[in-house]
Amino acid sequence: MRLSGLVIVLSARPVYAPGLKLPPAQLNQVRHHALLGHGLAVQAIRTQARPETKVGPAEQVIDVEPVVETAEHIEAARVAMRELNAGYLTVMLEGNYMDAFLANAGADAPKFTDDDLAAIGSPLDFVGTNIYMSHHIVRACEHEPGFELVPYQPTHPSARYPGIDLAIKFTPESMYWGTRLLVDLWDVKEIYITENGGPFTHEPDAEGVQPDINGSENDSDRVVWMRAYLTQLQRATAEGVPVRATSTGA
Repeated sequence: MRLSGLVIVLSARPVYAPGLKLPPAQLNQVRHHALLGHGLAVQAIRTQARPETKVGPAEQVIDVEPVVETAEHIEAARVAMRELNAGYLTVMLEGNYMDAFLANAGADAPKFTDDDLAAIGSPLDFVGTNIYMSHHIVRACEHEPGFELVPYQPTHPSARYPGIDLAIKFTPESMYWGTRLLVDLWDVKEIYITENGGPFTHEPDAEGVQPDINGSENDSDRVVWMRAYLTQLQRATAEGVPVRATSTGA
């Protein structure tokens, strides 16, 4: 399971197994232990595996993009990316919890030792990340922490999962900023996009689905979506962002 999935399973959506809804202090401690388990696993692989074995996480990074690509908003996106991932990727790649993260958690902050942090921060060879959309659009502001979230409008283009109240916002730039910021912030050497795509269905009985054209599947929605996202991925790699592979489930 993605480490960030623990928040969904154990807090936001307790309909999933094991059906728990933990209070903040317990949730933060479980998350810390998951990070510690990952770090110890990295160390074990380093000890037991062949020297050329590469090790890294496959995570649902909370991706952001600047509302406008100017220096101040790009810097705001950098700050936001680091802070919004403070409980997962940031501590994994920096070996420390951010002061702001611990302050915000207060009495609910996880209990940990220096040895814990040393294990959690074990060096990695790559980062794997799911990129479906930008979770937040951000802009610069004058007050701390230097960024604010720009809410999505209800008319923002999106693709909705059939049968459930869940949609992916159409944000192709997430492929650019979701990979570039990994390099800008943490100098990640190799990036693998472990999941990407959209909830497209062309089942004949799905509401509103258009028929095939002369025997060929009419998947214009998927084509337009993927073309836009892959164009932004190409933009990133053309600038030297080290994306090694992407896996599409559309």
